[in-house]
Amino acid sequence: MERSDRGTDRDEVTPLRADERRAVRAEVEGRLRHGGVRLTGDETDDQLATLADVVERFESAIIAAGGDRFIDAADSSEPEHPEHVLPPRADDESPETYVRRIEAAIPRIGGAGADAVE
Repeated sequence: MERSDRGTDRDEVTPLRADERRAVRAEVEGRLRHGGVRLTGDETDDQLATLADVVERFESAIIAAGGDRFIDAADSSEPEHPEHVLPPRADDESPETYVRRIEAAIPRIGGAGADAVE
């Protein structure tokens, strides 16, 4: 069965499942946006899931290193630990490229954080 950009053909047959998928998608999008991730709205469900996973690993590394995402928020003018700030997504950056940049930033968090997420 082919996968569309936002779901599966099966969604047309099972409207309840489509409603559940939309609710989960909205919740994941909300969490990502609240965490500072810029979304275009064109991301597939799989891309959103991958983004959510890598952001969670980034945040776990910060916590393991004794950091605090509230102190080092992306909108902070002078974060205490700049390496704890989630890299911003470029306007034309694909989700896959953005995921790779976040993954590359995790070891730079330092301390036990890099070890804790491997």
